[in-house]
Amino acid sequence: MSLPKTFISCDWGTSNFRLRVIDTSTLEVIKEFSSSEGVKEVYQNYIAQQELDKHTFYANFLKEKLKEVTDLAEKTIIVASGMVSSSMGMYELDYTSMPFSSTGDELFSKMVTISEDLSLLIISGVKQGDNVMRGEEIQALGLTAYLEGVEAGVLLLPGTHSKHLTFKENTFHLFDTYMTGEMFDMLSKHSILSNSIAKGPLIENTEKAFREGVRKAMVEGVSKNLFKVRAKSLLENRDKVESYYYLSGLLIGDELSYLKEQDQKVVVAASGLLNCLYQMALEEVIHDRERLLFFDENILEKALLTGQKKILEQQHECV
Repeated sequence: MSLPKTFISCDWGTSNFRLRVIDTSTLEVIKEFSSSEGVKEVYQNYIAQQELDKHTFYANFLKEKLKEVTDLAEKTIIVASGMVSSSMGMYELDYTSMPFSSTGDELFSKMVTISEDLSLLIISGVKQGDNVMRGEEIQALGLTAYLEGVEAGVLLLPGTHSKHLTFKENTFHLFDTYMTGEMFDMLSKHSILSNSIAKGPLIENTEKAFREGVRKAMVEGVSKNLFKVRAKSLLENRDKVESYYYLSGLLIGDELSYLKEQDQKVVVAASGLLNCLYQMALEEVIHDRERLLFFDENILEKALLTGQKKILEQQHECV
């Protein structure tokens, strides 16, 4: 069976929701819609009502949101990854065990019928020991096409819960999770440090503070240096924006510090400011520039779509 000319990409996270109409052959985004209605919010709304079962409630939500990108005048398939396959999501799927290859054949998926002309292909997450992820594995799967010249290394997916995936010969074998983004958010907004920092631009003096934080974390760790963010503000009247980046440097430096003892290739998939910060941090951790590879934003934008298309291709091969 041939692939449809278009499909709907659904990226459904804990706190965000995004639909995109995708040209299957080119992966061009034809139309898109996004909102803050992540799985957590939808699940809470489902629990608060008693009229509809879970499948119907989520199906109605999807059909309503699809009106933003399509008129559903013909058969439509949604390819959904992220938290949609979690216990809070529409249909829970068990995690796939590591490893998984560049084809994605090992990843679990399930086709769910929403209506006569609307189907939903849900993709599960991945587990390894006491570690799990949902969504990042599809981005990693999409990036394998750009890793063909790299025999082995570690792929970094920075974010709220940063993932480090170890790969060799087109197969991901191991992964670790670092709560770097969430820790920064908690410390900067809800701790005693919040009065000592302020968000601001990355310029020469704030970059210097960031790099200082990275170096401190590499040598001394995070814990003994956290309170110094406040102490320097009180005793030295340190600029709050500099302290903001110093704190970021501490946490990112701690996440990356283990890499200084290794010699494998390090590939980073991040965009915007986060990409700049990880580049600077890795310059402090790894002095051999040949070990570092940073994907540009055009590749990152299509990574998830490429991964979802691979799963869609598998589904059609099985039909």
